[in-house]
Amino acid sequence: MTEPLSSPQLDELRADLRDGQKLAAIKRYREWTGCSLIDAKHFVDALQSQGATGEVSPTSSDAMEELSDDQMDQVLDAIERGEKLRAVKLYLTFTGKSLRESKDLVESIIDELGVGGKGPDNRTGCAPAVLLLLVLGSLLFW
Repeated sequence: MTEPLSSPQLDELRADLRDGQKLAAIKRYREWTGCSLIDAKHFVDALQSQGATGEVSPTSSDAMEELSDDQMDQVLDAIERGEKLRAVKLYLTFTGKSLRESKDLVESIIDELGVGGKGPDNRTGCAPAVLLLLVLGSLLFW
């Protein structure tokens, strides 16, 4: 079990939450404690919803295989940049889990953290623009 956070550390986490930087708070907590992503998320959720003190202890979860700090940072950074596909590929590569499990985990992180909604992996393509140009072009030459 990790030692309780100091008051200045809790203040930093609360400031991150006030600024809408939940992912930053989770990453910061992981750096300070060395805990898993799920444990850090549970702690930050408790801090956010209950105005918790240093006595809040994260709950453990077997929902995901442990990753090294560097590997988890890579996955979280990809999510933060809106690169969902990259995050899924990284998680799949690091854990050896199935594509479905990796996708589900990344999507649950995105949903729970409320980040990564827009980005290169969520583009719609150029088909609507090409179709519009074809219609306009055919109208002009009709």
